[in-house]
Amino acid sequence: MERVIIKNVSKKFKIGSEESQTALFKFLSLFSGKRPTKTIWANKNISLTVPAGKIIGVIGPNGSGKSTLFRIIAGIYQPDEGEVIVKGKIISLINLYMGMEERLTMRENIYLNCSLFGLNSKEIKEKFEDIVNFSELKNYTNTKLYKFSTGMLQRLVFSIAINSNPDILLLDEVFE
Repeated sequence: MERVIIKNVSKKFKIGSEESQTALFKFLSLFSGKRPTKTIWANKNISLTVPAGKIIGVIGPNGSGKSTLFRIIAGIYQPDEGEVIVKGKIISLINLYMGMEERLTMRENIYLNCSLFGLNSKEIKEKFEDIVNFSELKNYTNTKLYKFSTGMLQRLVFSIAINSNPDILLLDEVFE
């Protein structure tokens, strides 16, 4: 069974441009508020199929469209061309700390984030110990997150994600 099917996906963005501007155009743009733009293609005609149970990595230089592709798969961005089919529950750790509240305790953040990932109260209670044990942060369950190190936060977020039963787990530069 295929979990992710990407067919000829392309995504473009308009970015600011300073190319070939005359002095008059630069002067007028100060007053009009209009800035010149150019179109860049972050992804162009990408096709890919990922079967269930497979792990893949996307490697490329900065600016090559890796994060854009993950955001398209996660449904954060819509492609300008092509089609994306995702079969199953997807958890995206594109922004590692998204959904984490530093003024809440680890326990409260586990409940909050698991609910954001689609687990109900009963499921969270059943998985709570597994999440804590995998993160190796048992002594910190009642500690507010602002007191956690970066490494502690990374372990907690990853533990919550993998214990939330994803069919598809997207990790984008989460272990910097």
